[in-house]
Amino acid sequence: MSGIFSEVDVDVLGKLAQVTDATQFLSGVRRNPKLVFEAVKTLAYKCVGEGTASSQLENAYKSIFEKEQQLTKSTKELKAVKELKEFEKSSGTNVILGKQ
Repeated sequence: MSGIFSEVDVDVLGKLAQVTDATQFLSGVRRNPKLVFEAVKTLAYKCVGEGTASSQLENAYKSIFEKEQQLTKSTKELKAVKELKEFEKSSGTNVILGKQ
């Protein structure tokens, strides 16, 4: 047997290294559950946190909704002011209000 590994040997050694890495990782997880919890919590926050597209879209929709409410309120107030001015301009109202 020569000192050069065949492709099959290299593949087997590569798979063995992956299994060894995974085993060491799981062993570390068992020893540091708080660290794993913090990592998962951080990833979860990134998925639903303020910086995500979905949360930015939600904030934009909220802002649009608030602006629409302000616009509706302002429109109603403007309409009321116009009606009041028209009411004051009418001749019958001037006599009642003492404006001639």
